[in-house]
Amino acid sequence: MNINSKLEITELIENYEVLSFDVFDTTLFRKVGKPKNVFLLRGRLFYFQRVNAEKFTRIVLKSFGKDEVSMKQIYVLLPFYKIEDEITLEKNQLFADPDMLEIFKICQSKRKKLYFVSDMYLSADVISDFLLSKGVKQPFNVISSSDYGKPKSKGLFEILLDRERGVTPERMLHIGDNFRSDFLAAKNYGMASYLIESE
Repeated sequence: MNINSKLEITELIENYEVLSFDVFDTTLFRKVGKPKNVFLLRGRLFYFQRVNAEKFTRIVLKSFGKDEVSMKQIYVLLPFYKIEDEITLEKNQLFADPDMLEIFKICQSKRKKLYFVSDMYLSADVISDFLLSKGVKQPFNVISSSDYGKPKSKGLFEILLDRERGVTPERMLHIGDNFRSDFLAAKNYGMASYLIESE
């Protein structure tokens, strides 16, 4: 994160009661870059099978009105592999942005409600474990698209608004790196949003 973004976010959080952050490529980053590169670490055969299993699962679930998949659903088509192995591999490839860790500490010191909202096939429990293992301190809450079958752009922020009924959307700020799923999606639900520019 560049220094300007860090300063701007630090100033912004003063004005909001609930702070929501994207997870991957905002808070946590992969040493190998893109998510699919993690699959390659298990070999080209697994890469091919894993990518196609997710693609097919998404197509099937889309026909039932679901816009997101979960690991369990994907691995129905991968009976000779263990979900736990992929989760462990993913976890070992992750590291946290140190500037974001500082921002989270500031949020918590000011008693702000802290959420992590992610479009991801991993469950909230798994993502929570990732965050804790990379230095994010409790208390915080995680909302994952895989648990609800819908991404941020198609209703996931409704879960956050429902959990924080005592706070108006205008008193919530979402921060992320994706223009559509973070910046615009949060604004569509009446929340403030901040886009972290890629360096």
